[in-house]
Amino acid sequence: MAKKAEVRRRATRFLYLNDTLYKRSFDGMLLRCLSKQDAIKALYDTHAGTCGAHQASPKARRSRKLS
Repeated sequence: MAKKAEVRRRATRFLYLNDTLYKRSFDGMLLRCLSKQDAIKALYDTHAGTCGAHQASPKARRSRKLS
């Protein structure tokens, strides 16, 4: 029973929209769930400089949310 309640509680944080899985952040923003391969590419792109110069954390986080 506890497992069922845990799944039900956690499921409210996720949304499946247009064949894409999203997780709702605490501020209400939808965060797209990435496959392992997509996550590696996103990290590479961020750290390789395709997202601009090396930036402070809040500014880099904002640029990832906008793209």
